[in-house]
Amino acid sequence: MSDGNASGAGAGVVHDLGYRPYEGDRLPQRDRFKVIARKLVRRSWTGWWRWKFWLGLAVVVTAVVGALLYAVLFLKNTPFGGGIEQQIGKIIPGAFGGLGNIAFAIALSSLAGVVAQDLRAGAFEFYFSKSIRPFDYALGKLTGGAVLIGAVLVGAPLIMGLTRISLASASEGAGEAVADLPLLLGCGVVATAAHVITPLAISSLARKPAFTIAAYAALYTIGSLFVAGIAALLDEPAILGTHLPFALKGLVRGAFDIAADDSTPPLWASAAGLAVYIVGGLLILSRQLRKADSSLGGGS
Repeated sequence: MSDGNASGAGAGVVHDLGYRPYEGDRLPQRDRFKVIARKLVRRSWTGWWRWKFWLGLAVVVTAVVGALLYAVLFLKNTPFGGGIEQQIGKIIPGAFGGLGNIAFAIALSSLAGVVAQDLRAGAFEFYFSKSIRPFDYALGKLTGGAVLIGAVLVGAPLIMGLTRISLASASEGAGEAVADLPLLLGCGVVATAAHVITPLAISSLARKPAFTIAAYAALYTIGSLFVAGIAALLDEPAILGTHLPFALKGLVRGAFDIAADDSTPPLWASAAGLAVYIVGGLLILSRQLRKADSSLGGGS
């Protein structure tokens, strides 16, 4: 009986092992945004519909453009090639419309609800109570988003441009193809910034991801019809520059000196509209994160 009591008493003893400091690697403050970025990219890689499918679709678009470039360059030296050479410079800029829609799908599935989800889950209480600042959080989300969207809007046009250069000879447009490459990259970088910052800013406005995702979807789709209707009613193409897809179209066509159609805003209106999306989105995101930090008693 006494043995049983002794063993029972021993089982309830709590041994103090003392304080044991963390012995792993410590990231410097300047690198902590990478944790947020990696988490976003890894999460987007899980499941086919967040990033994998759309990335594969961008690869298909790139392959089709490469085939078109090869066909045009081949046909221009045949009896069927009359006037076809002038179309070479329009093929890659024309692909930005489709790539922009793919970027929208990625942003809708991976970015438009991500900040709202963290707000609802109380993740900021963890992030901001640690040594991660609101700036680190924002930079991490922006960096992760740039990887997701940039693969489509920068990577695909870059591959297309390099393909055009490799197919052209020195006497048959290689110089023009090389000159167009910086324009492709510039348009891709601006488009990536707009397609990353806008959904993240909208996502920071509410705690319910379903609301922010629906708001971004409505802005991109229903907003397109609304803006196009107003522009047609007032006969003012510059109004189209207030909508992201039209602004991107106007930027690309203006940069490559392609004649505008009825759904293309002038270059200045496109540039102004994209600047509003980028700068305005950054301001909204910064304000909402500072607000969330303040509500937790932070002073960042």
